[in-house]
Amino acid sequence: MSIIEKESKKEIPLPQKNGNSLFKDLFKNPIEKEMNKVNYIKCVESIQFSLFNPVPSYRRLVGDLFYLVVKTIDSGDIGITCCVNGFFRNDNVEK
Repeated sequence: MSIIEKESKKEIPLPQKNGNSLFKDLFKNPIEKEMNKVNYIKCVESIQFSLFNPVPSYRRLVGDLFYLVVKTIDSGDIGITCCVNGFFRNDNVEK
């Protein structure tokens, strides 16, 4: 076995503090303990297709795919336009 092979197989010790690996603390999420306490947070009541579906042809030409109505706990109904460029919030929602 050559010197290079011996050096490449040499084990590099991990930095430790008080007998514990520092890498464990480095990648540990600081709010992980708090997040484990939270089982379920309800913020969306429902997600439905809007009454304006299917999208009219003149709106399809500009890239609109479909429209959603998202009912949230705190804000009520929110209109969402789903198009090829992303998702956009509408100002007015018809009920």
